[in-house]
Amino acid sequence: MRAFIYQIGLNWKLNLRSKELLVHYYVVPLVFYLFIGGVLYRFCPMLIKR
Repeated sequence: MRAFIYQIGLNWKLNLRSKELLVHYYVVPLVFYLFIGGVLYRFCPMLIKR
């Protein structure tokens, strides 16, 4: 997670102009991880309570 935040900060400093790259490298993976996390939570909700 630290590397992810570092990469966002680095691209922000370098003035990322392409919104396509922003979507492909940041938004799509975040949506994917949230979706998979929701699916896994529905299958085994006890994972969160540990």
